[in-house]
Amino acid sequence: MKLLAFNLAGMLRGELEDASGCGWDLKRVQQTVLKAGARVVEHGRRVLVDVARAAGVLWDRLLDRIARWWRADAWGRRRPRRRRWVAPPAHANLCLVLRESLP
Repeated sequence: MKLLAFNLAGMLRGELEDASGCGWDLKRVQQTVLKAGARVVEHGRRVLVDVARAAGVLWDRLLDRIARWWRADAWGRRRPRRRRWVAPPAHANLCLVLRESLP
């Protein structure tokens, strides 16, 4: 989980850099954007997050950039690229390997 959270934070940092045009390090993103004060309200079948006004502008930019990921034309249509077959090198099969079963 920590690795996934770290990767997501790194992606968010890159998106904020692109949106704002200035350099952001990971600690600054965590302190100003991710640790912003917010109020979470559940209403009906929705969860509303009311972010502090100071970080609201950054959250708007960030959510707009993330929404573009899903609006991309190629989203969901990625296929593995075809690669031509390459024969193994000549030294790969110099001797036969026999494995004995363990008792």
